[in-house]
Amino acid sequence: MKKNGFTLIELIVTIAIILSIVAIAIPSTISLIRNNKDKQYGSYVESFISLAKTYFDDFGYEEDEVVGDSCYQITLEMLVNENYLDEIPNNPETDEAFTGGVKITKNSEEDELNYEYAST
Repeated sequence: MKKNGFTLIELIVTIAIILSIVAIAIPSTISLIRNNKDKQYGSYVESFISLAKTYFDDFGYEEDEVVGDSCYQITLEMLVNENYLDEIPNNPETDEAFTGGVKITKNSEEDELNYEYAST
């Protein structure tokens, strides 16, 4: 007797193997995408803080101008207007433009400035 094609069992086993591979690959791919977005977000925030420090120094602000609980904020729009930043990039997590800026506060205990990105 001549046999043509595959048996039902062979097809079911093949489909089960393919589904197992897909079940493993999809969560890994989603996790990889999420990790890349987190890294890109962190990179943008580090850049904003670095540019804000440069802006703060270039415009002659002194650490004494930030006192106590007061804070100084350098918005992303200020960085664009003064050509420190070409344009406001999109947040990789929301796919909308970043908002807010870098908040500068003074740590009274250590007498140093703290820079923190704050969205609005």
